[in-house]
Amino acid sequence: MHFMNSFHSLELKRRRENKRLEQREYHDALYNFNNLFSKIDSFEIAVQKRLMRIKELWPNLTAFYFLDNAPATNNSVEKLLFN
Repeated sequence: MHFMNSFHSLELKRRRENKRLEQREYHDALYNFNNLFSKIDSFEIAVQKRLMRIKELWPNLTAFYFLDNAPATNNSVEKLLFN
């Protein structure tokens, strides 16, 4: 089974069971992103460009960590920025 199909199946199963994803702490997210970014040269150009864009927009994409009652997703922002 293709990776995306497998990933999608797991996502659907999680939703059917009404399980929520656990939100990472900000410092964990920052550590993970910095670790990924340190390996940027090992990725295809398209991925490198996406990582550069995320780095540029990091404050906007992580603002929900610092605002009371902010939604824990930036789907609407991400759609505007990355499509």
